[in-house]
Amino acid sequence: MKGGIYIRRIPIEDFSGLEDYLYAAREYVKIPAANCLLIDKCALSYDFMLAIVKVGKRMLLLSECGTGSSGYVFCETKLIMELNYASIEEALTDTHWNEPLQKEIREIDSLAYGLYCDLRR
Repeated sequence: MKGGIYIRRIPIEDFSGLEDYLYAAREYVKIPAANCLLIDKCALSYDFMLAIVKVGKRMLLLSECGTGSSGYVFCETKLIMELNYASIEEALTDTHWNEPLQKEIREIDSLAYGLYCDLRR
């Protein structure tokens, strides 16, 4: 439990709703940018983007995703996290104070950056 919400990583076998977007033996997703609720730079590392997409009833956070001129967002499946927000507005307004940066940071930025750091250790 973090920031008052429940979060979890998507189990690697739970690709329900993502079947049409899976590539390279289920290692990547390729989602049309028009299907994303948000595509933004991560406030904790401007080196990568994050995105939020709604698939059925699930809201998914894509960490360290890439965008191209083709109009798609690409992300490794191991960098996808399920969020428990009722709306994109709720996801955008859930913030906390970041002491090193001395400013409010969205929880989704912390989650995306934390997931990326945990997997790259």
